[in-house]
Amino acid sequence: MHDLCEGMNFIHTTVSSFHGYLTGSKCLIDKHFILKIGEFGCETLVSLLANEHIKTAIHVPVKKLYWTAPEMLNYQMMPNRATDVYAVGVILLEILSSDYPYPDPEQECKCLLEKISSGAVTPLTIQKDENIRRLRPDLLACLEWTFHLDPNKRPTVAKLLRTLLRQEENFFPGSKRSDRLVDQIMERLNRYAAELEDRVAKQTSDLIKERAQCDTILRQILPGNIVEKLRRCEHVGAEVFDSVTIMFFDLYGFEVSIHQKRLTDLMDLLNAVESQTDSCVNDVDAFKVEAIGDNFMIVSGAPVCNGSRHVGEICKLAISLRSKLEKLLEGREMQLRMGLHSGSIAAGMVGFRKPRYCLFGDTVNTASRMMSHGLPGKTQMTGIAADLLRKSCSQFRMISRGVIKIKNKEPMETFWLLNEPSY
Repeated sequence: MHDLCEGMNFIHTTVSSFHGYLTGSKCLIDKHFILKIGEFGCETLVSLLANEHIKTAIHVPVKKLYWTAPEMLNYQMMPNRATDVYAVGVILLEILSSDYPYPDPEQECKCLLEKISSGAVTPLTIQKDENIRRLRPDLLACLEWTFHLDPNKRPTVAKLLRTLLRQEENFFPGSKRSDRLVDQIMERLNRYAAELEDRVAKQTSDLIKERAQCDTILRQILPGNIVEKLRRCEHVGAEVFDSVTIMFFDLYGFEVSIHQKRLTDLMDLLNAVESQTDSCVNDVDAFKVEAIGDNFMIVSGAPVCNGSRHVGEICKLAISLRSKLEKLLEGREMQLRMGLHSGSIAAGMVGFRKPRYCLFGDTVNTASRMMSHGLPGKTQMTGIAADLLRKSCSQFRMISRGVIKIKNKEPMETFWLLNEPSY
């Protein structure tokens, strides 16, 4: 309705002046659901067609003359703006009722034409649709005047448009002038798109959170640089590191406690030790390779080389762990036993379903022997690690334990790492 009135108002305010032969079939709906008016601008042809239809009205189906004004049916006037207004009124009623303006168009054709031409019958007088009854009084009165026998008393299309806008505000409070069907569809599409964007944003946020959680878990199992390679679908091969420091430590006395303590208490203790260990490892340049029961293996210098700092990082970690874990073990018949060694290793990811970062080489075995041949409450290191520590980190203090026998190894001199560095 809005498109129809706007289109006719445009025609009436341009050089075309009037349409002249407006019918329902001249109102076309494009793919965007916008009403467009066709076949206007040919006044001479329109006049000839109008006269031809009027002269042969008895042979023309009545429904083709629904939009013809009474003065044209009575041969009193040629097409003009007033006759256009009459046709607009008929089409508006068609849209409101979704039906022909006159019922039973095939019956009593001549009689119905006579009534239309005399003004005895108008589409509004016989229309019983509920939508018509719900119209604002001013719009209903305006429609009645569009069918007035006196063309000069009919309203202009501009007035119809203004009244129609007030009607739209009555049906749709807060609606704007552009709220036609296509605008309503576009508004729904935009609202749906906005809802979809919100849903996608929420799902993306959830996905990012899930990915962050997966990354956190993966980085607890594998080194960060390997996680990045796996994410880029790159091959993760074995690497050789010329100089790293490996530390083993366990809870001396834990195995005896298994038979004396409740298992749930021991599990709580292991969880607390694991948590404190992770916290301390995060404070230094090191990576926790694995934890099996009460045994832990930590490396510095792999999988990311850090020059000669690795031995100092491990010693710093050993002192920090001893300080924090001894508080957890207070009152229990357990003590920390630590051992470390520096040397070369091969390292890489092993397994696909349950991947692990594994270290290989004699350095691993020697570091493990330093722990197993050590004493509770002590941190033992090899002479190689001690020499490297003196060169790279002079603030740490050590004392010689002497030469001891190591299983499957030649006798070697080892050193105790003191708990306090000499800054």
